[in-house]
Amino acid sequence: MKNNYEVRGNVTAVFLSSQKYGCMETLIDTDDLDKVKGFANTWFPAWDKGAKSFYVCGNYTKENHKRTVIRLHRWLFDLSDSKVFVDHKDHNTLNNTRNNLSVVSNCENQQNRRIQINNKSGYAGVCWVERFNRWLVSIRVNGTRKHVGLFTNLEEAIKARQNAEIKYFQYGKQN
Repeated sequence: MKNNYEVRGNVTAVFLSSQKYGCMETLIDTDDLDKVKGFANTWFPAWDKGAKSFYVCGNYTKENHKRTVIRLHRWLFDLSDSKVFVDHKDHNTLNNTRNNLSVVSNCENQQNRRIQINNKSGYAGVCWVERFNRWLVSIRVNGTRKHVGLFTNLEEAIKARQNAEIKYFQYGKQN
């Protein structure tokens, strides 16, 4: 690794720089420092407009001599299978400490998504439907949207969504 870093006890800050985005830091466990230092190139911040956050990336050459970009959180877990994901539990993609990362399936990763920016209720799966004058509650399970119910009161709708999450989700946060 060509980056500078600072050991802060159990956590190490790796300093990232970019002409476009300036300087920032990512956090890793100090136990992972040797692995991260074993990366031959420089880690850098890359903006992901879909996730609306920065990821820590590095350019490297595969065994077949093709250059590619890998994200630090995937490097830490030696993941090359694109069907396996790493979830940042707290949604801070610059926090690459082990207690913040989990290896998950795509379905599990979707269970811990942020709510959409245009969400009016403040809760995933709870939206106001003007024509019914009710709160609509739904949940997506294995790619299929399940209708939970219509509610006149937001608190009842939220409780129904939380109950559905407990029933269907094994992973991720409950609202």
